[in-house]
Amino acid sequence: MERKDTLRELIQNCLAAFSSPDASPTIQSRSLIPFALTSTRDARGDAVSLLVEKMVHSKLPHWSAYILAYDFVDIYAEKLHTGRDSFSDNQIIDASNWCKDLRECFAQYLKKIVDGSHKLPPLLDEWKAALPVSFCYQKNRKPKMEDRHLILPSLAVVEPNFSVSHKNANREDAFFAVFDGHNGAECATYASAHLAECLFDSLEQTSDDVEQVLSIAFERLDKRITEKCTSEKIKSGTTVSCVYLKGTRTAFLAWCGDSSIGVLRNAGVVTLSTPHKPEDQEEMRRIEEAGGMVVSIHGVPRLNGVLNLSRSLGDIQAKPMVSSEPDIKRVELSAEDHALFKIDF
Repeated sequence: MERKDTLRELIQNCLAAFSSPDASPTIQSRSLIPFALTSTRDARGDAVSLLVEKMVHSKLPHWSAYILAYDFVDIYAEKLHTGRDSFSDNQIIDASNWCKDLRECFAQYLKKIVDGSHKLPPLLDEWKAALPVSFCYQKNRKPKMEDRHLILPSLAVVEPNFSVSHKNANREDAFFAVFDGHNGAECATYASAHLAECLFDSLEQTSDDVEQVLSIAFERLDKRITEKCTSEKIKSGTTVSCVYLKGTRTAFLAWCGDSSIGVLRNAGVVTLSTPHKPEDQEEMRRIEEAGGMVVSIHGVPRLNGVLNLSRSLGDIQAKPMVSSEPDIKRVELSAEDHALFKIDF
């Protein structure tokens, strides 16, 4: 069976999931309606995140799920408010009705692909070998899953017309991220849905330095999360650990919090990042200069006696003591480095 035929079968199975009268673009890790409100600024990222999560749950590969989702949000941009709106254009949308429209429109979109009236996005036909990626997650004893991830095996899945003229970015670059949510999943969910958009906005602003691109992307994302947490009184937070993979040998790592990034090398794990913890002397000095303190609770050093990490996105009640500034480093991978991955301890 040809790859295209296999993909069409997977899309047909996915259509059944979206066509059910009780279908919702969510999976068991989220509530029936994952958020009460969205906005014209956030609708694009929210739609892609919800649809990809559902499609991957229906066994579609990540790369094809993202390509279909972005093709869809461009086609239905006017109806679903999923165009590329500026940061200042932020009109509130009732998510309950919007999620229903999203499901119905996406079911129509998949039907058109299945019956041949809408062609598969060109990149699906042109794709020769997507970067092999695997992932797993475990809820442990938490009542709800609070962690999220972002898998972009090529920047072209986000923007098919992505220009190769960027000095330090091209269509074949890959991007991966893990978000360890705490005190709720809101910030991790939002970050996983909108980091890619912030990354592309940053690439459009400056592409001379990948480290600067990542720094600006984090700054943009933190601004948006802070605004959302403030307006909706959200108290949660999230760590972020991400890898911008350029080619097959150059990796740019960026992390904020205590989720680690490592590489599998010679059958062993080599940790490449340093966790941001309150007991670190530099972090403790920064916290105290910002007006906070580090208190040991049952032997665990905590920022203001609460957080056991010193950097994160969200956690607005702990700002400015908790920082959203990431550490960024460049790593050259060797032929023995078989896999790059993030570890959520």
